[in-house]
Amino acid sequence: MMKIIAISGILLFTAQYAFGAAPRTTVPDFVCPKENGRYADPQYCEKYYLCEDGEATSEVCPNGLVYDDSLSVTSLEYPCVHLRYINCGDRALPIPNNSTPDCSYDFETKPTGYPNECNKYRICSNGIGTDLSCPPNLAYNIETETCEWPDLVEACNVTAFMGFECPPNVKEGSYFENPKDCGQYFICNNGRPRWMICAEGLMYDPCRIDCVKPADLKCGLCKDKKIE
Repeated sequence: MMKIIAISGILLFTAQYAFGAAPRTTVPDFVCPKENGRYADPQYCEKYYLCEDGEATSEVCPNGLVYDDSLSVTSLEYPCVHLRYINCGDRALPIPNNSTPDCSYDFETKPTGYPNECNKYRICSNGIGTDLSCPPNLAYNIETETCEWPDLVEACNVTAFMGFECPPNVKEGSYFENPKDCGQYFICNNGRPRWMICAEGLMYDPCRIDCVKPADLKCGLCKDKKIE
């Protein structure tokens, strides 16, 4: 099975090391629960307090990221993550920066081709967008910020993206030839096609339900030379 491609880590690595540290502001009114540690701001999701020797300073995550209050207060991990991963509850969400036409936030990832061109997405770093594409036969999932099988991405019009529609009431896990390419085939899951690719030099054989050498084909469109 093809390895799922992670994207969010790239965004957070960039935010941590490419974004200049925000000025620190001492907060005399905040009482540190412990002398050293980090604590969420009760009103704003992107803000937190850093306590050092009992003195609190106010910190703000880069635009588009929020404080991860699931971390231990003494954790050394970078504390800012994409707002999609944190339940902010009643705390205010970050305000879109809209500093450039490409990006709503300084740091974010988002799809750019939904619903039909599901493999396209954009990574924004410091407000500068870079357009990327998932590997062949994968789609960008906005919920997980990864490239996944298109049939698992609810927002993707997988039929339009794959160029193939599963027959009505098809049996779960049924295999079908790709009418445009001998080296590809589809598996239908929940009525949605999953696009599969044979190893280089092999063709899909519907009789064997497997990828085989061209000389070993038993049947199918490729065997009948209806497609090359």
